Amino acid sequence: MTELVPLKIKIELHPGGGAKYPDMNRCLSAIGTNGDWSHFVDQWGGWIYDKRYGHRDAGDDSPRGVQWGVVIVPEEFAQHAETLFPHQCETITESDLGTFYESRVSYNEPDTIDDLEALQLIKVKRDLGAATDADVQAAIDPDNDARGISRNKRKRWQDFKALRGVEISAAAVQRRRNSRRP
Repeated sequence: MTELVPLKIKIELHPGGGAKYPDMNRCLSAIGTNGDWSHFVDQWGGWIYDKRYGHRDAGDDSPRGVQWGVVIVPEEFAQHAETLFPHQCETITESDLGTFYESRVSYNEPDTIDDLEALQLIKVKRDLGAATDADVQAAIDPDNDARGISRNKRKRWQDFKALRGVEISAAAVQRRRNSRRP
């Protein structure tokens, strides 16, 4: 089983504008994998970008001209990224990823998602005097999978992680973080 870790990456700007990513294809070569890095990373959910502070914004640890992103990658890949790009790449804990995700990525997402078609049908039934049945109760319960009001699976890190089917290895994260200590 591949042990996955969250890799936080500093994305700077080229002098003329445009995002300046580290050349992660070099990490693929280092671990003996051929192909395009952008396809490789999509296996574990792709990029998780800071939506609060982009390149044009400044805040906290994100000065103007910098945007942060996180990718979930195998431990060996993270090791090479940290070696090749020590000022741009760092393995973070899952707790730090959860904080990043909820404060920088999904902070403005709604807690629930409304299926307007299903809710309008419920309203019509109620307006016609139909009794509230179990299907209606299920539809207005955000924790029920029935169409209507549903919990936004992209709002909280734990839900998003489950949606993507990703498991972070705490042991691998600890090994990466220990290896960076002087």
